[in-house]
Amino acid sequence: MKKSNLIKLIALPVLLACGFAKAAVVTETVSGSVSGGPIGSSGSLYDTYEDLSIPTFDSSLGTLVNVSLSFSGTTYGEIELDNDDPDNGSNTAKEITAELTLRFGLWSSETGNSNANQSNLVMGLALGSYDPFTNNFTGPTYIEMVDPESSVTIGNLADGDSSDVAETASDTLNIDSSTTGTAYTLGDFIGNGTDTVSLFFSTLSQTVADASGAAGVSWDYEAISSLNYVYTYENTIVSASGPNTLGIFCGVLIFLGMVNRKKIS
Repeated sequence: MKKSNLIKLIALPVLLACGFAKAAVVTETVSGSVSGGPIGSSGSLYDTYEDLSIPTFDSSLGTLVNVSLSFSGTTYGEIELDNDDPDNGSNTAKEITAELTLRFGLWSSETGNSNANQSNLVMGLALGSYDPFTNNFTGPTYIEMVDPESSVTIGNLADGDSSDVAETASDTLNIDSSTTGTAYTLGDFIGNGTDTVSLFFSTLSQTVADASGAAGVSWDYEAISSLNYVYTYENTIVSASGPNTLGIFCGVLIFLGMVNRKKIS
């Protein structure tokens, strides 16, 4: 057999094979959720923490490209409004407004979770705000008429998160290869799928009473939290398929050329 014919015989299956292998990058996700609480009210700042650690992404699945963390916190309980005016016959019931400020934190460590160490803060949530210099609160309000030397309680701690006094804050954080300035980067979530990324939940709730004369407010609460995570990753898939039109056309041309060559010789 001539050398040119041998080359053609080799080229034929190679060209035909061009239609049988295809490579594509596919995007897939792995997701899950964890929940924490209830954790109770406390007189100190960020001194109660709940473990919300999540499993790492299994690097054998593909290349991690994005981490989405959806964090929410709900606090519930009961507010007691006090009218401290004396019941002297001239004082009457008065309107008392209680404002509630909620703060939730998702931290990378349960140590140093304070205003002095914000580098551990992964996500911070707030419903309302508080200015310590002016003692001004802005947040959900609860209003009741209260008789002198009496108190009125709104909500019931035993009701759980269905209490009349319940507020929720939520947010979502996305981390990819370009994310900077956060407690965690994309690489911190990559592992074998069984080890964990340490995350902790903490809460702070404050109240203030607004009324003429002497009035007070007390707030007994518990808090729950949830964290949903989604790992988005890419993977290269090589799939087999039938020969494409170009492969068939090239193969036919080579075959016809070989036949014509044989007739001429």
